[in-house]
Amino acid sequence: MRCVLKPGDGATLILDPCGTSYTYTNPNDYTALLQVSDRKGATAQKSVLVRVHPKKDFTLSLNPTSLTVPQGASGATTLTLAPKGGFTGTVSLSLVGAPSGITLSPTSVNVTGSSPVIQTLTLTVGSGVAPGTYNLQVRASLGSLSKTANLVLNVTTPTNPDFTMVLESNHLTVTPGGTAQVRLAVTGNGGTLSLRLVDSNNAPFASVSLSPSTAPIPSAPMLEFSASPSLAPGTYPLKVQGTSNGVTKEAPLTLEVRTSSTVNLRILKAEWGQTVLKENLRLVAGKEALLRVHLLASPSAISLSQPLSGAVYLGSAFQGNLSFTCPNPIPTSTVQGDLSTTCNATLPGNWVAPGLRVELRADPNNEVAESNEADNALTLSPSMGAGTVLHLTVVPVLHQGQTASIPGFAQTLWRIWPL
Repeated sequence: MRCVLKPGDGATLILDPCGTSYTYTNPNDYTALLQVSDRKGATAQKSVLVRVHPKKDFTLSLNPTSLTVPQGASGATTLTLAPKGGFTGTVSLSLVGAPSGITLSPTSVNVTGSSPVIQTLTLTVGSGVAPGTYNLQVRASLGSLSKTANLVLNVTTPTNPDFTMVLESNHLTVTPGGTAQVRLAVTGNGGTLSLRLVDSNNAPFASVSLSPSTAPIPSAPMLEFSASPSLAPGTYPLKVQGTSNGVTKEAPLTLEVRTSSTVNLRILKAEWGQTVLKENLRLVAGKEALLRVHLLASPSAISLSQPLSGAVYLGSAFQGNLSFTCPNPIPTSTVQGDLSTTCNATLPGNWVAPGLRVELRADPNNEVAESNEADNALTLSPSMGAGTVLHLTVVPVLHQGQTASIPGFAQTLWRIWPL
């Protein structure tokens, strides 16, 4: 048996005996012809339409392909992901070859159509990463399909050792054996800050322990002060001292030690809102979100000039502080169906991204001495993902011989279902 295969793309395959496979190189519609003859000269032929679809794929590129970032700082490059052959889906992003302390944000992008996806990538370099050149790759993966783009990262020591440090409040109230917290805002061009608590004579104040003892530059760590049970009530003029690369700065702090109090503030729970409002809501990246915090006072309502603060981070990069609207005074209970009884703030869409972390702090200025300061803080790290795509079909209704028209379908839908 002898066969001649003409795939339709200009090629001719003579097969003796018959039997083979053929791979087309380009998507198109082809008319394939197979001719068969036997040893006695009998022949037959058959044609068939072969439709070759484009292979789902994508290309990946970075601009720039080289970054120089000081220790403790971050740099950015732009990723362009171009889909091919109808490729769609949520693509995972990761760093290949990166040592501990170098992080990438965001860690995924969503491809929904044929247009290229352009996304700014932020590389954050920890203050403990050794200076040097790192040959990295950004890997984009979906299922078995994976592509990489080369990225050279040059980590340098900070060129300017100067920094600033400011306490969110310069007055703290604590009970003997209790704890108090306040946020420290640190700005600068990278490096690590060593922290300690000293008295007016620059001697270590051993009756109160300070945590953490180090912080990256820049950052906004929450400092915790733990008083010794034997610390006598009174007012102590102290200083938070920070040192980096031989440079020392100070932030004044007045510590007021009071006897035990029955007054207390506590964060009961926090809820996220995007179409629905619930605890532990999976957020859609890039879409603004409501943050609702149930803040309670006891044994009676408490009036504060600033009841609640919230610092927002993406990975280790500080984004800014939230502006909360709270009831005054802070109530002893909240009503689930009444937003006016809770503290509320809106996160802009560019803050709603993978790696989101919100650090909440009740009474950040320590306006009242509390029986328990430990329930004043809450850290939120919501899960993140792409939005759910709903495929809807509009079917006109034929009534008494007339077909209805649907003006502005999107507007009609939003009026009855305000997503």
